[in-house]
Amino acid sequence: MRAGARVVLPKPRMNKLEVAWLAVLVLRPDVDRASFEAVKLRLADQTYYTPDFFVVMKSGLIEFHETKGHMREAARVRLRVAADLYPEFQFTKITRPGGRWKMDPIPGAGDAR
Repeated sequence: MRAGARVVLPKPRMNKLEVAWLAVLVLRPDVDRASFEAVKLRLADQTYYTPDFFVVMKSGLIEFHETKGHMREAARVRLRVAADLYPEFQFTKITRPGGRWKMDPIPGAGDAR
C-alpha cells in the first residue's frame, strides 16, 4: 500500500462512515495530511463547529470534510455558516449513497456556485 497522506490517529469515537472516508483520504495522492476533529471553528459567541476532517492538500489548500449518513437541519446550518464565515477554506459534505462516495462542495456567501 502506498502511503499518500500523513494521518493524525483518530479518536476512538469515529463512526463507520468516518473510518471509511479516512481510508479514502490516506490513499489520495493529492492529500498531504488529514486529521479527525482537529479544528474547532468559532461561528458566534459560545457557538462552535468541529468539522469531521481537517484536510491539507499537497497544493496547500485547506479543506474541511463533513461526513454524513443523514444530515439534520442544525448541522446543515452550521456547515453553511462556517462556509460563509471562513471563505478561505473549502467545505465539503461527504456522503455515500448506494455505496458510492459523493462530494458536495458547500458554497460560502461569496461563492457564485
